[in-house]
Order: sequence, then structure tokens, then C-alpha cells
Amino acid sequence: MGAAGRVTLQFASSADGDLAALYARLSADAPTRKVAYKTMKPGAFFVVSGQDGAAKFYARYEMDATATPPIRGFTFSYPAAQAAEMDRIAIAVANSFEAFPPKPEPAARPMPAQSPQVSGPDSNSPAPRATALIVARGKALSVLKPDDCPTPSISGKPARVARTEGATGLVMLTGDFGRERESPRLGSPSADLIVLSHSGAEVAAISAALASDAASPAIVAGLDRNASGAPVFNRQGELAGIVAPIGDDPKRVATVALIAPHSIIGADALRSFLPATEMTADPGATPKSAGAIAADEKDAVAAVYCGN
Repeated sequence: MGAAGRVTLQFASSADGDLAALYARLSADAPTRKVAYKTMKPGAFFVVSGQDGAAKFYARYEMDATATPPIRGFTFSYPAAQAAEMDRIAIAVANSFEAFPPKPEPAARPMPAQSPQVSGPDSNSPAPRATALIVARGKALSVLKPDDCPTPSISGKPARVARTEGATGLVMLTGDFGRERESPRLGSPSADLIVLSHSGAEVAAISAALASDAASPAIVAGLDRNASGAPVFNRQGELAGIVAPIGDDPKRVATVALIAPHSIIGADALRSFLPATEMTADPGATPKSAGAIAADEKDAVAAVYCGN
């Protein structure tokens, strides 16, 4: 923990692979240390937050048994007196943290490895309107108002709105894009979720938490407007929802979108909109890291553009 009055971000790793033992140690109270929140998914990750003296802390550690070292994480600490501002930044740090980034595939040109990369427009191109999940060759699921996007395109190919659902904003876009793929598996939302949002240049894997106190399905995450329609996966890699339309630009710290509640279109609505043959749950699926989910799904996540 950093010195009193200072903000510190400490990264750490463990080679012994015992996530449960590390969780037990970091989640234990001490005379000056009080844990306010703790949660763990065995063999996958844990989060611990609380206060140590005059400093608050937020720690997250993830495990991938195939990696070296197999446990990696961070502890972010800051003065408790600044909690109103710094609590949001702590979650923004968690959103941008990738313990096990996927290894970049060989390419003709070097590409940044911070997050899974796909082809997209250059920096002078307009920002995408939304994100879409390709569910089959030539079929992509997103959220759009057809009147607001009369000429959609995906992967540089014209798309048309084949089907809509007015209550939720769900649309099925069709066109000459994508490739054959297995139908996405439908799963239930969980406490720890991953949103895959397309910026037009790359796919970003964004950590999200289920907003359990919301009246309708919602998550808490730092999302840009182009995350409208982005798929939300649970840690089994199952589709747990679609981000509902985002109306306003987010508040930011530097370039990082601050966390905020965002509605999602949940399993019931997806079951109604998609043919049953496209959604097959797999209750025996094992937990995956955010990097593994992004690597599995990055080719199925596309940017949606409107207009010329």
C-alpha cells in the first residue's frame, strides 16, 4: 500500500498458481485494514477493496494456468479523503487492465498488441455509430434506429436492415460480410462480464460489473457511444446480452471513459429476436480470461457505420 496521501498503482504476479491462497491473504482484515468488498470466481479471478489506515485500495488478480506466471494483478490505492473522485478512477483502471493479453497473430505489418486488432478505417475516418456481433455469414446483430441510419455498412460492405424489434432497438443487418461461424451460445449474466466494443480500428475488451440493483438488465462499465450494440459475454464465453443504445458521450478522465450504468438487452429479448437454432447454452463451459474471450470473438465483432 502506498504512503499516506499518495496515489499508487502496483502491479504484481505470482508463480505458484495458488489463487485461493492469495485471495485469503489479501481479503483478510487486520487492525488497520478493513475489507469492504470481496468476490472470487475460483480458478479465474478475484476482487478485493476496502480501507487500510487513511488509504482506500482496490485489488484485482486473474489466473490463467497456461501462462507464465499464472497469476497477475494490481492494487490501486489512494487517500480515503479523495474517494468521491478516485473510486471512479479505480474502476477505470480495472476496465483498462488486461492481465493476459492475447499474443498477436503474425502479420505483414507490425500491429499493437494491447488489444485484439482487426482491420478498420484510418484515424481520419468517421467514428462508427455502433458495434455489431456477426452471428452467421452475412448476418450481424446490433442496435440501430433505421431512420437514423438509412445506409448502414459493415466491414466496408453495404448492409440492410432485415429485421427490427422496436421495444429494444435490436436489428438484424444482412449483407456480404463476415464468414461462417458457430452460433453464439446464450448464457446468464454474472457478476463479472466482458464487453467487446469496436472503435473502427480495434476491438477493445472492457470489464463490466452487473448492476444488481437496477430495475432492468444493466451493467456498470466505461463505454463510448460506439459500444451501442456491443456483445456482453460472461466468463464462460457465453453471450449474456447486448449493450442498449447509448445516447450521450461519456464523461472522461484524460481519454478514459468513466464508468456509468448502461442498459443491456438481456437473454429473454435475445431469445425472442434470434431463432432458437442460433442460441445454444453450454452449462458445462469453463471460465475464460478476458483475453481468451476477446481472441475467440474478435473476428465476429464489427463496426457499424452510417451514411457515406
